[in-house]
Amino acid sequence: MKSKKTIFLFLIILLALIIRIGYFSHISRQPDFSHLILDPQFNDYWAHKILYQGQYPSPTGVDPMIENTPYGRPPGYSFLLAFIYFLFGDNYISPRLIQFSFGIVNILLIYWIITIVFRNKMAGLISAFLIAVLWEPVYFEGEINYPVWVITLVLLLLETSLQYLKTKRIIFIVLSGLLLGIIALFRPNGLLLLPMYILFVFLIFKELNFKKTIIHCTLLTTTTLIVIAPVLVRNYKVSKEFFLISCFGGINTYIGNNPHSTGDSPTIPNIISLCGIDNWDCFNYRLLVKGMGIKQTGHPYSFKEASQFFYKMAYKYWKEDPISAIRLTIRKGLLFWSPAIVSDGKVIYYDREHSFLRFLPGFPILVGLFLFSLVIFIQQRNKLSSELKILLLFLYIWVIVYSFSVIPFFISERYKVPIIPPLCIIGGVTLSLYLKDFVNQIKEQQIKTALLCLLCFVLIYFIPVEYKPDLSRWYYHKAIVSYKEQNENNAIYYANKAISTNPQYSEVYAFLGIISLYKKDLNKAEKYYTKTLEINPNYAMANNNLGYVLELQGEIDLAEKYYIKACELSPVYALAWINLGRIYLYQQNKFDTAKDCFIKVTELEPNSWVGWFHLGNLYIREGEYSLSETSLKKSLLLNPDNPLISNNLGFLYIQMKQYDKAMEYLKKALEKDPQFTEAMFNLGNALKEMNKLDEAELWYKKVLEVDPQFTDAISKLDEINLQK
Repeated sequence: MKSKKTIFLFLIILLALIIRIGYFSHISRQPDFSHLILDPQFNDYWAHKILYQGQYPSPTGVDPMIENTPYGRPPGYSFLLAFIYFLFGDNYISPRLIQFSFGIVNILLIYWIITIVFRNKMAGLISAFLIAVLWEPVYFEGEINYPVWVITLVLLLLETSLQYLKTKRIIFIVLSGLLLGIIALFRPNGLLLLPMYILFVFLIFKELNFKKTIIHCTLLTTTTLIVIAPVLVRNYKVSKEFFLISCFGGINTYIGNNPHSTGDSPTIPNIISLCGIDNWDCFNYRLLVKGMGIKQTGHPYSFKEASQFFYKMAYKYWKEDPISAIRLTIRKGLLFWSPAIVSDGKVIYYDREHSFLRFLPGFPILVGLFLFSLVIFIQQRNKLSSELKILLLFLYIWVIVYSFSVIPFFISERYKVPIIPPLCIIGGVTLSLYLKDFVNQIKEQQIKTALLCLLCFVLIYFIPVEYKPDLSRWYYHKAIVSYKEQNENNAIYYANKAISTNPQYSEVYAFLGIISLYKKDLNKAEKYYTKTLEINPNYAMANNNLGYVLELQGEIDLAEKYYIKACELSPVYALAWINLGRIYLYQQNKFDTAKDCFIKVTELEPNSWVGWFHLGNLYIREGEYSLSETSLKKSLLLNPDNPLISNNLGFLYIQMKQYDKAMEYLKKALEKDPQFTEAMFNLGNALKEMNKLDEAELWYKKVLEVDPQFTDAISKLDEINLQK
């Protein structure tokens, strides 16, 4: 019998390997394997920031300034990912292979836990089989995201927790506290399990001395806090505000508790009027905080003020419309337990439908087993040992408490993953009890129980909640990834598919406008941005981009109006302020208003070289050479390989009559771009001012070799000829 169970375990592992190898083969051929978007993109970016000690550009162009702000996303996964990159190189294969490997480890781990804690190898095999073939773990193992690690940590936590319930040994409560803290670094809502653990400690020792209860509860709490304390201290150090782990608590609460919420999407209603940005994500949250403060009070909020504002808005919703709030909460609860595959940033339903994962069982089978396990628990309650009753009761409550820790916010498929381990254990243990007892039942009882089992699974599909995955958004994401892959034809194809599915999808028209603008097809770009603004006139990015198209077409006054509109809609939109400042500086000579624009940019994006660059140019025109030198050097520090900045510094030093410095920077510019005619011309000017006429003449001639129409160089040559 022992060898049979070993063979079954081997076959389960083999099946799991085949599934994971097949799925890895599938995703490795998809564009988003190497071109990440949404949460995986942010996780990857953060890991690289850790690995390269902050010197890593933002893939979106918006710097989240992680090193100077409290953590929004919990830090556990990004630090782990950075460690994987450090060990195995900077690639997207290693983390996925390691995660698929831990998927196999989790199968062995759940089998080991059940055989150790419950002494039931049959239950271990059933649970191992369940976690091996469920599609959700496999899917997330292939993502640059945390779920597989949370499954591992939850399994370890359940093992120490169940061992503590059995033995009451202090080592297991200490380990449980440590694991709770580690889980919180991946999923902060895991901390809401702590009161449940404390309650169980009190129940266990209710007949023993109070001192032991206090010691165990103190150790549990202390070890949990020891793990998260460094994050708390770090968050306070950078912001002078207390955030236990993440500063996203307020915004996530509001997203799941407002009059327009459906409980299944991280979107914020009327975000442009509320927060001054078009959409929010982990990259631009710090700008959301500033923008919301400016929109609400006229001055930027701190992170704590923003979080408190969102909490107050959520509370206001509950206070003013409690019936709707309760209905929404019920909807979220039903969504959590329903078969609906709720989008997780990415539209998971269609990702799954376009792979063989669609043939694998998923979360509903665990929910059906959970219901059936309650039936078995009630039926066999008199046959079960008190120890087994306590262990199962603990698992039931663990599942319920964790689900309630998610429901106040919003639901996504990823948030269901942490309860997969306890559901698999419950399913395995109770199903083995049922099978063991089945042969001893009379036929009528067998039929009755089998029908009850069937009813439990059928009921799941009658949960009264509607949810429809957004196919147009899935197409849009495919378009973005295709464009990142430099496959323009596919990008346009998928964008048009998104529009055909949802003709009012303004973001897709704006995306097509970006493609047209990049191709310098200004007429088509104007058409797409105009269509975007017909659908959503308050789209700040579309207003800015349409302004840029009009500027390129020479319609400066009209471009200015669209730039102003973009800045009014989004006072934290740095690019719109840059564009508006450029028009004031270079087209209209309005130095004071241009200066206001560029100073605002440097406040919004202190690590943006562009703002400092234009500010430096403005100071040159105003004759403020010292301020210009400071600004341009700051710009060069942020972008040392940019020849434009070196050239302008060279030009500045010519005005300051520091010709040696001028030549140093101009030569640097030409090292970066040997065909840079303006740098050649400025170098000629520096040499001319130093009365090195022959050398100056050579550089002016080089300018004309590259650009024969460079009239200023011709004039300078004429001047030299006259001087000679």
